Amino acid sequence: MALLEKQIAFEPIALNLDADHFAPDFLVINLFHRIPVLVNEDLTVVESLAILDDREAKYPTPALSIPAETYL
Repeated sequence: MALLEKQIAFEPIALNLDADHFAPDFLVINLFHRIPVLVNEDLTVVESLAILDDREAKYPTPALSIPAETYL
Protein backbone atom coordinates (compact mmCIF):
# COMPACT_ATOMS: atom_id res chain seq x y z
CA MET A 1 0.00 0.00 0.00
CA ALA A 2 2.86 2.38 0.79
CA LEU A 3 4.30 1.97 -2.70
CA LEU A 4 0.93 2.90 -4.18
CA GLU A 5 0.54 5.88 -1.85
CA LYS A 6 4.01 7.12 -2.75
CA GLN A 7 3.31 6.42 -6.45
CA ILE A 8 6.41 4.22 -6.80
CA ALA A 9 6.42 1.82 -9.75
CA PHE A 10 6.87 -1.80 -8.71
CA GLU A 11 6.35 -5.32 -9.97
CA PRO A 12 4.10 -7.30 -7.64
CA ILE A 13 4.67 -11.03 -7.53
CA ALA A 14 1.82 -13.16 -6.22
CA LEU A 15 2.77 -16.03 -3.93
CA ASN A 16 0.77 -18.98 -2.72
CA LEU A 17 1.18 -18.63 1.05
CA ASP A 18 0.82 -22.38 1.51
CA ALA A 19 4.18 -23.14 -0.11
CA ASP A 20 5.75 -20.57 -2.42
CA HIS A 21 7.80 -18.84 0.27
CA PHE A 22 9.49 -22.19 1.03
CA ALA A 23 10.48 -22.84 -2.60
CA PRO A 24 14.23 -23.00 -3.35
CA ASP A 25 14.11 -19.98 -5.68
CA PHE A 26 12.48 -17.87 -2.94
CA LEU A 27 15.04 -19.05 -0.37
CA VAL A 28 17.76 -17.53 -2.55
CA ILE A 29 16.08 -14.15 -1.96
CA ASN A 30 15.04 -14.65 1.67
CA LEU A 31 16.36 -17.41 3.92
CA PHE A 32 13.82 -16.46 6.61
CA HIS A 33 10.80 -17.30 4.38
CA ARG A 34 9.24 -13.92 5.22
CA ILE A 35 6.90 -11.80 3.14
CA PRO A 36 7.05 -9.01 2.09
CA VAL A 37 10.43 -8.75 0.43
CA LEU A 38 11.82 -5.77 -1.45
CA VAL A 39 14.45 -6.56 -4.06
CA ASN A 40 15.88 -3.39 -5.57
CA GLU A 41 19.15 -3.45 -7.49
CA ASP A 42 21.76 -4.79 -5.02
CA LEU A 43 19.53 -4.38 -1.97
CA THR A 44 17.17 -6.98 -0.52
CA VAL A 45 15.05 -5.94 2.47
CA VAL A 46 12.95 -8.52 4.31
CA GLU A 47 11.25 -6.60 7.14
CA SER A 48 8.14 -4.48 6.59
CA LEU A 49 9.30 -1.51 8.65
CA ALA A 50 12.75 -1.58 7.05
CA ILE A 51 11.10 -1.61 3.61
CA LEU A 52 8.98 1.43 4.54
CA ASP A 53 12.03 3.23 5.94
CA ASP A 54 14.08 2.49 2.83
CA ARG A 55 11.38 3.68 0.44
CA GLU A 56 10.71 6.82 2.52
CA ALA A 57 14.46 7.65 2.48
CA LYS A 58 14.78 7.08 -1.26
CA TYR A 59 11.45 8.70 -2.21
CA PRO A 60 10.66 11.35 0.44
CA THR A 61 7.75 12.87 -1.50
CA PRO A 62 4.94 12.36 -1.22
CA ALA A 63 5.55 11.60 2.45
CA LEU A 64 3.71 8.68 3.98
CA SER A 65 0.92 10.06 6.12
CA ILE A 66 0.07 8.56 9.48
CA PRO A 67 -3.19 9.82 11.01
CA ALA A 68 -2.64 11.75 14.26
CA GLU A 69 -5.20 9.61 16.09
CA THR A 70 -2.84 6.63 15.61
CA TYR A 71 -0.65 8.07 18.36
CA LEU A 72 -3.44 8.59 20.88
